[in-house]
Amino acid sequence: MNEGIRGELEKILDKIDQRISGHSRLHDRYKRRAIISEILLMGSAIILTISGLADDKYYAFLGLDPVFTRFCFSLYSIIALVIIIIAWKIDWRSIALTHGQAREKLSDLKLECRRALSDDSTPTERLEDLCKQCSIKQTEIEPIPENKFNTLKAWHLKKKELSKYTSNNAGKPYWLIWISFHLSKLFSKPKS
Repeated sequence: MNEGIRGELEKILDKIDQRISGHSRLHDRYKRRAIISEILLMGSAIILTISGLADDKYYAFLGLDPVFTRFCFSLYSIIALVIIIIAWKIDWRSIALTHGQAREKLSDLKLECRRALSDDSTPTERLEDLCKQCSIKQTEIEPIPENKFNTLKAWHLKKKELSKYTSNNAGKPYWLIWISFHLSKLFSKPKS
């Protein structure tokens, strides 16, 4: 009985690990988008401010037609405004925060499961209770978006295989391990 429940908890642990990888990847992606959009918008604001304050003689000195240059900057400001509205509406920073919180909650759950599984004297009742808690807690955590699930699952599985491959090739430069791993996967037969 204890082995069956341990096996079930191991499967739950694998799913939790996969969700942690997915949420980590999404957190990093959305945080990066938030930072890039903020930098681009700040840079746009600086450029537009400087161009708005510049006198026509500076444009002429640079060999630019002042009327056409002002038109280009006006067009650029409209594009920047549209991007600002889109970035404000999407709010990548809060999406990143949501995925970061999900990752933290799942990491705590994973730690609790590992502790229970590492101790052979953990009672069966405790393992069963932990399985139920995992099911309940996982429903409370932000799910991985359906349209990103398969991509993130493939990335997670590749990450696990690359980790094993790295361990088996210890001492080699990582860039060589990375290239060797991807070439071996590219030319190997797919599993059925």
